[in-house]
Amino acid sequence: MKKIFTFVLAALVLTSCASMDLRVDTMPTSSLYGSIPPRISADKCKYIPKESAPDPSTYTVLAQYIIQENPTVITALSANEMLRYGCEIAVEKGADAIIVDEMSTTSVAGRAARTSPVVKLRAIRFKGEIPQGIR
Repeated sequence: MKKIFTFVLAALVLTSCASMDLRVDTMPTSSLYGSIPPRISADKCKYIPKESAPDPSTYTVLAQYIIQENPTVITALSANEMLRYGCEIAVEKGADAIIVDEMSTTSVAGRAARTSPVVKLRAIRFKGEIPQGIR
């Protein structure tokens, strides 16, 4: 029992360390970025695939993000975890949703060689009411 507890504790520590070691490149594209209060909770943030994106005249792009792991990360994160993290950051800065422009992978060489996700997204703020499917 003690071994299982130690293993679970070690896994939690590694996972929490990994989530803190993401590289997020942020490119603000609007003066509204970070200056307007959020209208939604990060728990309710929706992500929209690029193919299903609404008409660009209905929203303002606040920022573009590229989220990936730093080479020092021990445990790999999934693309969904990166999307969730991107949502949290975007909502904190006033976004209503994110549009996922690209999800790809990159190979990380070294002692712990592996493939890691790279997520490119846009944080958007709707100009009027938030559409019903987004809330």
